[in-house]
Amino acid sequence: MRQRAQAIIIRDQAMLFAYGMASSHNQLRHSFIGGRIEQGETPEEAVLRELMEEAQVKGEILFRFNQEIAEGHHTFLIDIGNQSCKLGCDPEEMHLTMDERNLKDLIWISLLDKESFTECDREYIARLINECKERDYYPEWLGSLQEIIEEVEGHAV
Repeated sequence: MRQRAQAIIIRDQAMLFAYGMASSHNQLRHSFIGGRIEQGETPEEAVLRELMEEAQVKGEILFRFNQEIAEGHHTFLIDIGNQSCKLGCDPEEMHLTMDERNLKDLIWISLLDKESFTECDREYIARLINECKERDYYPEWLGSLQEIIEEVEGHAV
């Protein structure tokens, strides 16, 4: 089974995503920065490498999720400080033109822009809230994440 490491990054009440082609859906969409764990690489090494490749920034791992949503996934909450993100690319795609590459852009989605988060994003947001509470970690954005989840639950009723 393919192992994937991915980063959740929140800064200034916004969440960072890679935007590009999703191979399983063959359509453009956003996803967490991340990718395949290479042979001999730990999930921690992989997520920091992917962050450097895709966003050209260094990250500090705040914590790794204790419970994953998808088998073979390793999700991390990452702090990048005030670094400026710049679109990078997958080294396997370096020979391709920008139009041919899967990674098209980096986007920050405001936590107030609740409708922009997909069902998958919301699953990870709910898991992130639980992971933070389990660690007694209460960053300033935690309430905004809770509002995203409550908004969905309110519409489902």
